[in-house]
Formats: sequence, structure tokens, C-alpha cells
Amino acid sequence: MEAPSAVTSVKGKEAYQALHRGIETGHYPAGMRLLEVKLADELGMSRTPVREAIRQLARDGFVEIVPNRGATVRGWTPAEVEEAYALRAVLEGFCASRAATRMDRAAVTRLTELHAEFEHELGVEQPDVETLIRLNEQFHRAIVAGSGNAKAMEVVPHAAEVSRSIKHAFWSSHRIRQTALVYHREIVQAIRAGDPIRAEAVARSHVFSVKDFLFDYQRDVLDAGEAPDLDT
Repeated sequence: MEAPSAVTSVKGKEAYQALHRGIETGHYPAGMRLLEVKLADELGMSRTPVREAIRQLARDGFVEIVPNRGATVRGWTPAEVEEAYALRAVLEGFCASRAATRMDRAAVTRLTELHAEFEHELGVEQPDVETLIRLNEQFHRAIVAGSGNAKAMEVVPHAAEVSRSIKHAFWSSHRIRQTALVYHREIVQAIRAGDPIRAEAVARSHVFSVKDFLFDYQRDVLDAGEAPDLDT
């Protein structure tokens, strides 16, 4: 992810990208305090660019800064997850429906290719999590773009932010990989068939399946007191 233009220094941009990446991978989990001195040492830079990056992360909603407590990685309440995924289901369903009647042949071919690449990666002995994340994001972006709705392209990514801190754990799960594969296949089939009703229904169900997984994951973490085995 590129650092926002509000981060002006080169080191500040480097710090932003490193910290954002750490939040996405779970290296800096929700609730973790971000200590400038420790982070500066870890990143091999002074505290000034780290402070700049933390402030921008707070503006972007990734970090909370509390007086007398400092900065912590933002977590999400069950209500916020519920609201975000309810919105995402509506938006992605809408986009899939429009894509089924508006995508041109080249765009449909590209969507089919992305699904094939995703399926191929799942077929190797040890699928690469980074590759799965990239292909999944490209797949969903292609559908949103195929809807022809510019506002949806701006809004949809933000509705998925609640899962960012467990993204890598998420895609390490055999369960979620196989579930996503099935839904992606059905979405491609519906769009290729020009069936907007089916495309919308499957896209919505796909989003709700992700939400259910997130709730299961959070419950298991609370019960175990640590990150669970996601394949159980």
C-alpha cells in the first residue's frame, strides 16, 4: 500500500508502509500499543517519521490515539463487524448484479482467468498466502470495476477493513480457501451467463460466509486465549 500524500517525508512513508503491513499481517495485532521508541529501533529510523506514520494511521482508522495511553492498533466490536459486512454484502451484491449485464467480453475473460489462477494456486502443495490475498483482491476489484459504478469502487474497499488484522490468518485456513473457491466459481458462472439475480445472491452469500468465519475466529480466540488452529 502506498503511503497517503499527507505523509511527506521519505522515512515517514517507509514507516507508514511498514506499520500498515504489520497491522495487515497481524504482526501488530488489535489492541497492541505502538511504542515510538521500540518501533523506531525495529524499523531502523528515528522517532520522528514513526510518529508521523502513526498519526496518519490514526487518521486512516487503523490506529487509536488515547490521551495518556498513546497509540494502539484499532480493534473492531462485533456490532461494527456486523454493520460493515451487512453494507459490504449489499454493495458487492449490487456490483455483481450490474457486472453480469455490463461486463464486456475482455473483462469477463480476465475475471475467469483470475479465478483459474486462484484455483491453480490452491492446487499446489503449499499455497502461497500472499498470492491468494492478491488474487482474491484482484477478483473482487474486477467485479466492482465491472459494475461501472465509480462510487462503489471507492466505497467497497473500506467495508472490508474490519478483517485486515487477521488477513493472513484468514487465508491460511483451508476452510476459508475452499469456501471462497466455491463462491468465486459460482459468481463467475453467473456473470458469464448474464444472470444478475444469481450473481447478486451468490456475492451476498459469499460476504456473509466471510462474516461468519470472522465471528467463529474471534470466538475461538477468546475461548483459547490465543490464536486458534483455523482448520479445526
